[in-house]
Amino acid sequence: MKRISDKTGRFAYRPFYDGGELDTLCEAVVVDYMADHSGGLTFPIPTDRLTSLIERDAAELDLYADLSAEGDDVQGLTVFKPGEKPVVFIAASVNTGGREHRFRTTLAHEYGHVLLHNNPFQEKVATGSLFAVADNDTAKCKRDSIVGAALTDWIEWQAGYVCGALLMPKSHVLATVSAYCDRYRCHDRIIAGTGYPDQVAEHISREFQVSQEAARVRITQLGVIRTRTDNLAML
Repeated sequence: MKRISDKTGRFAYRPFYDGGELDTLCEAVVVDYMADHSGGLTFPIPTDRLTSLIERDAAELDLYADLSAEGDDVQGLTVFKPGEKPVVFIAASVNTGGREHRFRTTLAHEYGHVLLHNNPFQEKVATGSLFAVADNDTAKCKRDSIVGAALTDWIEWQAGYVCGALLMPKSHVLATVSAYCDRYRCHDRIIAGTGYPDQVAEHISREFQVSQEAARVRITQLGVIRTRTDNLAML
């Protein structure tokens, strides 16, 4: 991780991670936590382990919050407070009505804010930038940014990447894809524009208890889906 100028104005300098760094960090977090609290890593990661991980690292977790005042599309909210751990709110609507995939990805997304963004906030407070705190002390998770935020929205992109990397750790996703391809003899066939990416995403969705959308984003991040140009380059 390195620090770069924050063009959004949220901080003077903000943390910059590439995907590989986040993959390594998140896999270490989830492996260590599951070893300490569940006797080892299993998939899908139990939802109650996700909540207890947040409870360990946040000051409070509200699983049935009324976030209607934040906007109809806000499903999670992390509030940073000077000198304290963050407080995490999950919209009650996400935690009801059989929306398990959405609930799990929202939990993992908000944990991304807890994991990565409290330290920069505390540093801002420590440097005396309190005038900016009132307007910039929250991270709002909207439904369209949970797993696939634009790179220009760096704080949501990072939390979205953590979401996928926690629920679907890189080494385990690649091992699962490899086993699937061994079975169906499709190692060189996961090509954009064919049906194979959807088939693999569906398999990852079942194995890791995430939506097909989240699975598709994750295997795209990890380079599992090739283009026809990639295949020609290998000939």
